[in-house]
Amino acid sequence: MDTDRRSPSFGRRSALAITAAAAAVLAVGTIAPAEAATSIHTLGTLSGSINGQASAANAYGVSAGRVFDSTGFSHAARWTAKGAITDLGILPGDVNSEAHGINDYGVVVGRSAAANGTFRAVEWNKDGTSTVLAGLGGTFTEANAINDRGVVVGRSTATDGTSHAVRWNTDGTVTDLGTLPGDFFGSATGINISGVIVGASGTHAARWNTDGTVTDLGGLGGASAPTSINCAGVVVGRSNTPDGGSHAVRWNTNGTVTDLGTLGGNFSNANAINDNGDIVGRADLAADGGAHAVLWQRGRTIDLGTLPGAPAGATSAAFGLNSDGSLIVGGSDSATSGFQAVRWNR
Repeated sequence: MDTDRRSPSFGRRSALAITAAAAAVLAVGTIAPAEAATSIHTLGTLSGSINGQASAANAYGVSAGRVFDSTGFSHAARWTAKGAITDLGILPGDVNSEAHGINDYGVVVGRSAAANGTFRAVEWNKDGTSTVLAGLGGTFTEANAINDRGVVVGRSTATDGTSHAVRWNTDGTVTDLGTLPGDFFGSATGINISGVIVGASGTHAARWNTDGTVTDLGGLGGASAPTSINCAGVVVGRSNTPDGGSHAVRWNTNGTVTDLGTLGGNFSNANAINDNGDIVGRADLAADGGAHAVLWQRGRTIDLGTLPGAPAGATSAAFGLNSDGSLIVGGSDSATSGFQAVRWNR
């Protein structure tokens, strides 16, 4: 993902109310290998290429992400739960696209980029049409998530080049979400059915509440960034630790923060949470320097592994899952063909 740009002012500000997250940080989980019943499969690809990744999934296991064509440019893609692919295309005049989010109706959001590196937020509908989501006047706009009411969140640069967290309403209008006091840039990464939004405000984990206030969620002592929120309001993401690491975390509804840990290394990241509270992401291994896709479920940290034949030090990552955690999507290094879009069935 592209780095955020600083944002000193906002055209439409939310009222700000700061609530510090409770200082308690809880530890969780015993590390376990993937159960024998867990299987990994590659997802469908475009003709002439096999590289890509699935970046999100809905409750029914339909996923979205990107695949690379034979020229090396990426195309936003949508996969059925069984792995059949649809190429969502690229906006006229652009050279690549990628999908970041999908709702239960199969509507996909992401961005389409031009050869000069500028990009526009896009919504791809189930009927094959696409809509450009207007931003705040700058040249970089991307959509990161969409809820089942059709409300989209992401970021947009203003005319001065600073990056703002934004919400696209169902009537097509865009709302600048503002920041925590003292911050100058932001990006929204998740939204639940109630319209509660999470993302980054500067280096802080932020929650934009439905009453217009913004809450600092706290973390493990360093910079923090949420990625996803479920219907109960439980938030996941990552937070830097005092010893220089960065760990996957869960922000609980009671204000506490739970360190989800790693697979023995120093870094992990939680990328998505479903309404059952199952969490997926990626964590470093202690042994070979690689990083594997992880499922955090009922107090266990489950290593989902990589595609068969992947070399030592190979990487995999999970980015989305369905409503009961039986289908997880992401990407994995392979034996011969680089990073491929995959699904894990459990």
